[in-house]
Amino acid sequence: MIKMTRVDDYPTTRLADFITDLSFDDIPNEVVEKMKDCFLDFLRVSIHSSTYDFSKLAYQVGKRVGGDGKCTILVHGDKTTSVNAAFVNGTFAHGIESDDTHVSSVLHPGVTILPSVLAIGEEEHIDGRQLITAAVAGYETMIRIGEAVMPSHMIENGFHTTATIGTFGSAVAVGKLLRLSSKKMSNLLGFAASHVSGLNVFYDWGSMLKGSHGGKASTSGIWPALMAYVGMDAPPNILEKRGGFCQVYSNKYDLKKITDRLGEEFKVMNVEFKPHSGSRTLHSAIDAAHNARNLHRVEANNLKAITVGTTNYIVEKYSESIFPYVYKPRDVYTAQQNIPFCIALGLIKGSNHFQDYWQNWENGNILETAKLVRLIHDPEVEKEFPNGFISRVTFKLNNGEEITEYVKHPKGGPKNPFTRTEFLDLFRKYTLNILPANQIEEIIKTVEELDKIQNVSELLELTCK
Repeated sequence: MIKMTRVDDYPTTRLADFITDLSFDDIPNEVVEKMKDCFLDFLRVSIHSSTYDFSKLAYQVGKRVGGDGKCTILVHGDKTTSVNAAFVNGTFAHGIESDDTHVSSVLHPGVTILPSVLAIGEEEHIDGRQLITAAVAGYETMIRIGEAVMPSHMIENGFHTTATIGTFGSAVAVGKLLRLSSKKMSNLLGFAASHVSGLNVFYDWGSMLKGSHGGKASTSGIWPALMAYVGMDAPPNILEKRGGFCQVYSNKYDLKKITDRLGEEFKVMNVEFKPHSGSRTLHSAIDAAHNARNLHRVEANNLKAITVGTTNYIVEKYSESIFPYVYKPRDVYTAQQNIPFCIALGLIKGSNHFQDYWQNWENGNILETAKLVRLIHDPEVEKEFPNGFISRVTFKLNNGEEITEYVKHPKGGPKNPFTRTEFLDLFRKYTLNILPANQIEEIIKTVEELDKIQNVSELLELTCK
């Protein structure tokens, strides 16, 4: 059991104590192994994403900012400052919507936490055990704060949880690497609360904004950690106090969720990995489309209508009055956030990787099939939100036959996980033709033995051409 240096009723203090006291030996083996998979998944997505235009533009930003440093930009191999590397690598990781997801907090922890811990870890010559411990602390913090303020934080107030709460995750993970005391960790949380930002406006407009939020939050977390490290102080009890983070950023929040079973239940165990590119809220519908194609041989030209039973939030979110690009995406990013397009793409191409969206977002056959999709409220599905993203998809054929796919647990989550072979093959598929095959296998081996490496640079060197 993890020792708490102080026990009181203040979630900020208890969280700071937990983070400070957490050691590698306190972390159950299954949590260590899950954290290794989070690192491997992060590298899968980042390496693949580095080849696309938005990542090349993020890399140009990094080059423009410049700065001498010890921190690696993935794939390219440039050495730069920690904040610069965290921005570029975090933007790589979030740019193709294939990154890890925690459902009930509706956020992507890896893209904000892992770029900063790798950067500071390289700068500080951190070993694998310290790296894993810091990452677990970051995931635990980010997810717990997210669960406390959701769903109001996003649905009612319009914030992007990865961008806002990701700042806390990144900051805590870096603070753990810097070995901050509990008091300094509390100051760090105080600073982080004033560094959060990020709006959900990309959902109805697309653009490269969402992808940049991974890098923004990762970088935004480094500053609070460094400020606390040198001795700057911030208001205490920032999560629960009047005018603090939870009260200001959420209309309805539950502080108990921050500390409930803290040190007993590790939230990273419920992080999900994506087989498809696109918002995790859409993956059950995408799985339904793949099932219709592969199990029932449904073809787009034999369809009369497609009905998606979902939540009121999703129905309203994809109404044409709110999302004018629901049947005609304005770019690849609005295609990814679009249930009708995702279903049509899955039915016709049988694949929903980012490259499929990139090549087909203007495809006429897919756009025509997307027009067959209608979203309706499903009370059974509503009961599970936001703790689960469920879809009931009915495919009505021209001959009158109806085929319904009810997907409660989309692929990649704890209740429908990848096999080990599937998970590693996905990594190989995403990194093939970017790095040599032998280098890809070395990355896999190094991450699987991450707790044994003496310096994080051993891993980062393998990620470069």
